[in-house]
Amino acid sequence: MQILLLGDLARRPEGRIKKLPMAPEVLMKFRRLVLFMAWGFLVGCNKWFGFNDLLGEIDKEIS
Repeated sequence: MQILLLGDLARRPEGRIKKLPMAPEVLMKFRRLVLFMAWGFLVGCNKWFGFNDLLGEIDKEIS
């Protein structure tokens, strides 16, 4: 079994060559996924726990 590094050319079983993704491409996709998941988590927390209402109450007390 041959292990290829990212960005190297890989030979498919049918003989065609496929270019594997480069590390920066993989990292950008991973970063987008993490940011999307974090945004979804924050939106969900806001709906479940009402953080906007809590922040509004704190703002009223400070003013």
